[in-house]
Amino acid sequence: MRKDDLGFGYRETRNWRIVVPMIVVAVLLAVVIGILVKMSRDGGGPEDEPVISAEVGEGDSDAAEDTENAADTKSTEGVDGGQIAGDAGDPQDALAGGMTSGEGASVDVTALLAADGANELSGRSMGIDVAKYQGTIDWAQVAGAGIEFAMVRVGYRTMETGEICEDTNARYNMQEAQANGIKVGAYFFSTAVTVEEAVEEADWVADMIAQYRITYPVAYNCEGFTNPESRQDHLTQSERTDIADAFLKRIYERGYTPMFYAAKNEMEGDAQWDTSRLRQSYKLWMAWYPDDLTPMDEGADSYADGYAMWQYTSKGSVAGVPQPVDVNIAYFTYEGAADAKSDIAPESVDADVEALMKFTEVNEAVTAKEKTNLRDIPS
Repeated sequence: MRKDDLGFGYRETRNWRIVVPMIVVAVLLAVVIGILVKMSRDGGGPEDEPVISAEVGEGDSDAAEDTENAADTKSTEGVDGGQIAGDAGDPQDALAGGMTSGEGASVDVTALLAADGANELSGRSMGIDVAKYQGTIDWAQVAGAGIEFAMVRVGYRTMETGEICEDTNARYNMQEAQANGIKVGAYFFSTAVTVEEAVEEADWVADMIAQYRITYPVAYNCEGFTNPESRQDHLTQSERTDIADAFLKRIYERGYTPMFYAAKNEMEGDAQWDTSRLRQSYKLWMAWYPDDLTPMDEGADSYADGYAMWQYTSKGSVAGVPQPVDVNIAYFTYEGAADAKSDIAPESVDADVEALMKFTEVNEAVTAKEKTNLRDIPS
């Protein structure tokens, strides 16, 4: 025993040897309990991780759900076109967001038409080009906004495996545009590496659209070919042009009007395509996004001289289209609509409600148990 330092008497030293550890244990328990309570409020610990998670995003440009490929947003360098993004295996995913500048003036199409006068577009027609990245489109509203035609992405070939895939909203978009009096054209995103693959793509497209009234051209779209990950990276300019020519020639043979799509700076001066050769046989669709010029501006048409269609913005705002959309001026129009090539009416389809969702797979083992607890409320 020893006298207390403050003079309050004597205590047994061994009592402190017991009390101090008890205090430490109590503090640790309080900390652990606090952590557990916080984890419960925040939604659980490691055992609560989901197998699949889904998030809604902008796509496309029309966004990379794609873990396999690296190509297609209708864009190259600041003056060219663009979509939103993505589907698993869809090369359009990987270039989403790849625009560095020059996406074009943000355009409210309704205001634009009101300013120019929709009835004054004699010899020209206004349209949009769409893919699944625009989400579920209300085509009645689009028609009410003055849009006369729609170029619908019907499919694409994947970048690595070379599989041909259908755009999940293609049939819905053709069906509803047609039903609302909007004339329809189509385009396909190609990663063909041989003439034979190009012909295969063209036949696939012609078969896919045969039940719809395709009045506007059917376009060949190819981008990302200089990307080292592209299956086309080894092709020469002449070989790429041969492939495009084979696709377009086959589209013509199948009874549709062929059209070649590329960025203006890729086509001018035969920069990356033998444009002078393609121009002799096919319509050319130019993607060029000036920041301060639209086809409605005085003298603007002179910039599109030699091109049949001008895609002049990727940021169009059109009633009924939930995402920004590419807007086009065609320097031609049609009276009436073409008949479908097939006598068989297409089945009615619904929109792909998951078109703008990005699913991320989480590879985790799941252990079966005799008892499973299911939550009925979030926690």
